[in-house]
Amino acid sequence: MLLIKVSVSKDIKKRLEFRRKAAMRKVKLHVLKTAVNIQTQAKENQAPHIRTGRLNASIDISPNLSKTVAEVEIGTNVEYAAHHEAQYPYLRPALEKYRKPFIDGFKDLV
Repeated sequence: MLLIKVSVSKDIKKRLEFRRKAAMRKVKLHVLKTAVNIQTQAKENQAPHIRTGRLNASIDISPNLSKTVAEVEIGTNVEYAAHHEAQYPYLRPALEKYRKPFIDGFKDLV
């Protein structure tokens, strides 16, 4: 039996780790920028139907960023938000508007 063992030097491991970290920073930035764009668009979509401004002011982003995770929740904790979304969609259209640019943005990162 022929056995071939390949090992990577410490220098190459450091370089690979540096590139992984740099790529993850770019991913996190892309995710956050997209989340802010969606949040802004949702507020603009909701603007014509503002009465008190409570719902609009509550549309928020909650990032969860770690070494290996880049995710963001976008939404509101206002109890009537779902009813309002059903009558006057504001969040779903914002998500749809930025879906393709979000996906295409990853192509630029690679």
